[in-house]
Amino acid sequence: MVVNHGVPEDLQRRMIEAYSDFFDMKDEEKQRYNGERIFDPIAYNTSFSRTGTEVLYWRDTLTTKVHPTFHSPDQPQNFRLSSEEFARQTREITKQLLGAICESLGLEKNRMESSLSLECCYQTMLASLYPPCPQPDLALGLPPHSDSGLLTLIMQSRSSFSGLQVQHCGKWVPVQPILPNSFCIFVSDLLQIFSNGKFKSVVHRGMVDKRSSRLSVASLIGPPLEGVLVSPAHELVEAETKPDAYGGITYELIIYQPPQPPHHHTRARKRGSIKSRVLLSMSREMAVGSMSREMIVVDVTGHVTEDACRLDERGGCVSGDGRAGEG
Repeated sequence: MVVNHGVPEDLQRRMIEAYSDFFDMKDEEKQRYNGERIFDPIAYNTSFSRTGTEVLYWRDTLTTKVHPTFHSPDQPQNFRLSSEEFARQTREITKQLLGAICESLGLEKNRMESSLSLECCYQTMLASLYPPCPQPDLALGLPPHSDSGLLTLIMQSRSSFSGLQVQHCGKWVPVQPILPNSFCIFVSDLLQIFSNGKFKSVVHRGMVDKRSSRLSVASLIGPPLEGVLVSPAHELVEAETKPDAYGGITYELIIYQPPQPPHHHTRARKRGSIKSRVLLSMSREMAVGSMSREMIVVDVTGHVTEDACRLDERGGCVSGDGRAGEG
């Protein structure tokens, strides 16, 4: 979780209200923004089904591309103003966190921003509405996955149901915003590549509930889609002890073909292919059920407040020496 991030609570409230108002609009109004292609600047999608006869995905989503070019639906009123400011502030928070991560790796603070052209970063806002589901045992809000970019920042509405879960030591652990005015931060695939595996992308999923609804707003940031090849920082590669585990890949390519379990694509692998080498290497690590998943509590105005916090089975945070902590 990240706290003391500087995003006003009033802006957070207005952002949640703006997305809620969008999802409350009539279907024909929302369908003006139906997404057909993965990189559409604005895309509304629904996966609701009223039959409940098989395992289904149960959510509405609104995806907007907000940087380097800002896009927003025309309605509801004031959506654009709140969204543009929220996107700008969360983008700056993410860059601060990436700078701190570089320093933790022994790199210059601006190493990632300069080498990955983050002044022209590709930022997406993704809002997901999980309404009450009549048969939650037959549905998922969001299947298990890791995100493709560098970092994902998540703001959740207040709900009695802990629908966001992360995979930790082979178990699914609920994640609640237990710290007031906090954001959840997930390491994503490209950061795992850049750090040569020192930071692991977080596998997570969304669950649904029979009585409670939940709204989450995610800011996903990566380098420009094209022209920037993401590979392990050369300072983190040592020929014998820490070899380059991933090769290189662009943000666009990893979005089109995210990591899958090895048996899904080993037959299609071509010798010497950078793309297949990256995906295979990541999927081998993601398939290990005991892989450590760490969640760090960070104060943006200062330093890490718990050097290494790991999730316990209740979704709390346990510090490196075993003491119960916040998170």
